[in-house]
Amino acid sequence: MKTPEELEEWVAERAQSFEEAFSAGKFGQAAMAAEQIYTVLRFISMEQEAEQIMDKLGWDRIEKAFAEARINVKRGSDYKKAV
Repeated sequence: MKTPEELEEWVAERAQSFEEAFSAGKFGQAAMAAEQIYTVLRFISMEQEAEQIMDKLGWDRIEKAFAEARINVKRGSDYKKAV
């Protein structure tokens, strides 16, 4: 289990990863970073903090990351279909 300081550092690293990936157009990586933050914080009963961080990242940008990641998934015959 991480200490509160370690958790705060981890969240900051994930948020930075989201920003960098989104800016570089790597929407799958951006979506993964946002989902990791949201899922982990909600799992440890920090729902309010999870919502605040998602607000800071921007829900519209998070939604765009997930939408673009779905479009760009390549899986054989279902290329360009939502996952």
